[in-house]
Amino acid sequence: PNNFFIVYAAWHDFGLVCRKTLHLSPNDTPGDHQHCDFYELVLVVSGNGRHRTNDREWEIQSGNVFLVPPNQVHCYTKYDNLLIYNLLFTQQFLMLMLQDLSQLPGFQLLFNLSTQTAALEGANNLRIDSDAFPDVVCLLEEMDNLKDSMQPGDKTLLLSKFARVMYLLARYTRWGCCNCRINSIEQLSKLLCELQKNYSASWSLEKMARFCNMGI
Repeated sequence: PNNFFIVYAAWHDFGLVCRKTLHLSPNDTPGDHQHCDFYELVLVVSGNGRHRTNDREWEIQSGNVFLVPPNQVHCYTKYDNLLIYNLLFTQQFLMLMLQDLSQLPGFQLLFNLSTQTAALEGANNLRIDSDAFPDVVCLLEEMDNLKDSMQPGDKTLLLSKFARVMYLLARYTRWGCCNCRINSIEQLSKLLCELQKNYSASWSLEKMARFCNMGI
């Protein structure tokens, strides 16, 4: 299919929306597309499939979470009852909580490491801890129910739920498989958090290597 842009929000002046989609056929699954000026955070609720960005493709299943940055072409190439939540938001919403959440490893994994890095590891890459998964799904369902509402106060309610979802993702996102490369990425994400917390400290290459238990 031809590439096309998707731009949508809950309100014309409010760059935040949550959509629940069940991918069963090409009729409800767009081909290659991109979201202009929007981040897209995807949580797989159930089913399975394959997700493609540029020239890389990987398996996704229940519990997986991944980020598609603005203007990145992507699509779902296979899907078997693939139920997902798409949380789309502009950079202004991310900036509201950037300084605080950037100190959590899960945030660094989602926003400072590309989806291409996760794709190299195959299935079960970035995942939500099972204990936090039901709470995230519940919040996203409540956000999805608000998407067509225009009642006073709903924007504030939507924003508060978005903040809660981002907190849970930042605190409870993990790599779903273990190998030397993944362990290194995990350690680097913790280093990025430490640099955020203590940005005024004196950091040398040797000190950062010691923090990560790595050689230089």
